This record gives sequence, structure tokens and C-alpha cells, in this order.
Amino acid sequence: MAESIDALIDRYLIERWREYPVAATSVGVDGYDDKLTDYSLEAIERRHSREDTWLSRFAAIADNGLSLDQQIDRDLIVSTLRGMQIMRDWEVWKRDPATYLGPGLTGVFVLFLHRIRPERELADAAVARLRAVPGLLEQGKAHLDPALASPIFIERAIGQCRAAVTYARTMVPAEVSDPDDRARLIIYRAFIEDGLDAAKHLARTVHQQYFEPEYEEFQARTLWSLSNAFTSRPRRRFAPSSVASTGRSGKCMMPVSAAPSPAGSPWPPNTNCGRFVNSSRSARL
Repeated sequence: MAESIDALIDRYLIERWREYPVAATSVGVDGYDDKLTDYSLEAIERRHSREDTWLSRFAAIADNGLSLDQQIDRDLIVSTLRGMQIMRDWEVWKRDPATYLGPGLTGVFVLFLHRIRPERELADAAVARLRAVPGLLEQGKAHLDPALASPIFIERAIGQCRAAVTYARTMVPAEVSDPDDRARLIIYRAFIEDGLDAAKHLARTVHQQYFEPEYEEFQARTLWSLSNAFTSRPRRRFAPSSVASTGRSGKCMMPVSAAPSPAGSPWPPNTNCGRFVNSSRSARL
């Protein structure tokens, strides 16, 4: 028995949400809130192949037997897929840093915009997406071609970086009321700003030091306990961003404002965003 167009559309959408999880979150589709798009070369090529396959399937469906709504759905999908084919040769993933900046910023923002899940689940999803940001930026650094990246795109990306780090520092922790969830968001935000390869690995250690401290003195959820989690081992290769407590005994933890950028630098060079954007910019100068 031939597959119905409704079943085919369902399969297509499931695949699209899997490839673009932030889009799924934006429209309220459950199951993708802790993921970001994979921009490895293998994933990009896979999406191109699948888009061609889907276009062939939907373009071959005649109007006969379709309701008006089904025809509209089919035509919308065909139009979208053809647009992707047309833009493919332009290779935006080699030209525009926003390809890699947008998912991390928007991916966390839309979680708290809709708030269709319990706060703890939103915090878990935000932490997962924040942890994925450094890998996404690494993919961008591997793919972006300074010879193709427009100065306009680069300047816009610098603004996005500034907005993203400010948002992660001052607004994301404030989106949750539980102090433990705020601490988790502060921890993983700190590793996004750090440019060291070891950062993602050490984030787990800091998390454990805060929530399962070795010493009784740090059992209470306080600013002191959070600071100890970052600095408890001398081999640590990073320093935590400054934090301030707005209450006693860890009632509320919030990061303070970012330090100003070094003179002459559009973005602090020791941050992931700074290295990501400034590398594209300097290659053009």
C-alpha cells in the first residue's frame, strides 16, 4: 500500500526537527530542546542529499486525490526545498559566522520565551545547549573561509557575540528561580567564554565539586562554595568569571557585568566568540 501524503509529511517533519532542533523548539515540538544543529561537513552533505531525496518525492505527487490543504502542504515543502537547492551553491556555512552563532543564542532564548516545560527541564535543556556551543564554534572556525566572508557579516557577528555573552552572563541565570539551576547555568556559561580545549571536560569536574563537594565546609549552596568549585584544584587552567550573591546562603547567584574589552579589540581575544570572529576578520586585513 502506498504511503499517504500525510504520513510522508510527518516523516519529513521529524527529520527536519532532528536536523534543526532549535526550529523544533521555536514551534513547540517536544524532544529536541537539549540539542543544536550539527554543522560538521558530513552532516551538511547528508542534509543536502536528504533534501534532494525529499524534493523528488514531493514533486512527484500529483494533485489527484489530494485535498486543498494537502496540496498547499506539498507545494510549501517543494518551494522550501527548491529554495534550499538554489542557495546551496552560495555555501553560507563558509561565509556567514551567524550560521554558528545563531543556534546557541536563539536556542537558549526560545526555551524561556515559551516556557512550555517545567523550569527544571528548561534549565537542563539550556545547560545542554550551552555545553554544545563551543563545539559549534569550532565547526565554524573549521568551515568559514576568510576570502568569502563579507565584512558586513563579520561586523554583524561581532555584535551577535557581544549580545550572546551578555545574555548568558546576566540574563540566562535570572530565567530560573532555583539557586542550584542558576549555579549550573553560571558554570556552563563560564566554559563557553573560555577558549581552552580542556574547558568542556573540566566543566563536569566543576559541576561535581559544587553539587558533591569533597569537604563539609562547602556543602551549603553559597557563593563561596561555587568559587571553591572553580578553584579547588591547582591544575585548573582557567579562572571563573566574577560572580556576586544577592542573598545569603546562596539564595540567589548572579554573574556581574563583563569586563570591558581590551583597547583596540572588537572582542576579548581569550573568549571563544572572540577567537571565532576575530580570526575571520584578521585574515581579511
